[in-house]
Order: sequence, then structure tokens, then C-alpha cells
Amino acid sequence: MFMEEAYNAAICFKMFRDMSDSDPLHLKYIIKKIKNMARRSPNLVLETIHDYFTDNPEISNRHKFRLFRALESVIEATDFLEEIWKETFMQLALENMTKSTELEDGYQDAASDVLVAICRHSWRTVAQYLETELLTGVFPHRSLLYVMGVLTSDDGVLTQEDRAGWEEQVTQVPGAEQVSSTARPREEVGQVGRVSGGHVRVSAWMAVNSVPFLNTDVWSKELLRALTKPSQTHQEQSPEKVGPTPRHSLSP
Repeated sequence: MFMEEAYNAAICFKMFRDMSDSDPLHLKYIIKKIKNMARRSPNLVLETIHDYFTDNPEISNRHKFRLFRALESVIEATDFLEEIWKETFMQLALENMTKSTELEDGYQDAASDVLVAICRHSWRTVAQYLETELLTGVFPHRSLLYVMGVLTSDDGVLTQEDRAGWEEQVTQVPGAEQVSSTARPREEVGQVGRVSGGHVRVSAWMAVNSVPFLNTDVWSKELLRALTKPSQTHQEQSPEKVGPTPRHSLSP
């Protein structure tokens, strides 16, 4: 049994290494194999990818980008994510989703999508972090807006019941009812994704509670920049996809 696990871990490790210079077609094949392995032995795959990141800090940002895509697929394929992996990979995502690299937004989105994948297993943990960050009064990094947009628009991540629970949880705070009743549902489509009425109410409440620290002039300018900034990275990305949604690009 031990020998079989060691053999499978070695194969998995080699696939993560081969992702560095694989062409898009082969990369898609590798990620499919890793995903299938994760369905059979999720902890083995998660431990191996964690060890790969830890043992190879010098790997290129392009290689990390591809590993994030693989990690996202593995987490999505896993029926149950242990607490240790939730904490470990959430920290990994948070460390990289605001990192500036030559891959620009593509790298940040790949790390952000790992956080979104974790939401499928523990959305309250991620939602609590987002709320904390937005309540600082400092305009949030575009990656936080990106994650918020995905969470409130992709039915595959949060169910309607989960979204309603999140909104109810937030609006239970004194003073939030007024915001909830005055914030009209609307839809914005931009780099941060689609924003639903529930997200508007939640965000509006967060903004109101940040007023003592909030420079609304700065926020409005930064939000406009985040929504309208053209993405050089997305324009140059390969049209081939790893996953079923448009935000999954195979190559940076």
C-alpha cells in the first residue's frame, strides 16, 4: 500500500513538473489526468501539489499560473476538503492574488479562482475574509472585486440559498436594513465580473460601515478604473480553455 502511494505521488509530482513547458493540448491532458487522480486520492494529490510549491519556490510565474489552474480543478473535483487544506490553499491564494507579475491580471485571476474553488467547500470562511477586507475603508484590490463578482454571479459556486444566507447575515447588523432597502438591484459587467442585486446590498452596507475611514471620491475613481481598465493579458491569452467557464484560460 505504501509503495503504491509513493508511486502515485511520484507520477503526480512529475505531472506538476511537466506542466512547466507543455503545449496547451498536452497541458489540458495533464490537468485532466490530475483531476481524475484527485477523485480517487484527493489527499495524495493535494499533499503533492503543496509539496511541489514548497520544494520549488524558484519556479516561474508562468508555471505557478498553470499550477493554480490545476489546483483549482483538483479542489473542484474533491467531494470533501479537509480543514488543513482549506487553510493552506486559502493562504496560498491570498498571497498570490494581489501579486504583481509579468502576467498581470491573468496570474491574479488564476490565484483568485483557487479561492473561489475553496468557496464550494467553505464559503463562510472566504466571505468573512472578504467582509473584513472591504470594511478597512481602503479601496479593495481588483482581485477581491473579481472574487466577489464570481461568487455573486456563478450559480455553480454559491447556491441561491447560500447567497440569501450571506445577505441575511450581513444585514442583521444594525443600520444595514436601510442600506438593503435603498440599494436597487442592478447589473454591472466589467473586469470584476457580474454583480447581482444581493452583492450590491452587501457591498453598500460594507461601504456605509466604512464611512469613518472612507474617502468616497477615491473609491469612485478606483472603482471606475477597475471596471474600465483594458486587460492586456486577457487580450493575448490563448482561446483554448482548461475549464467550462470563460474565465479559465489555458495559457498566460
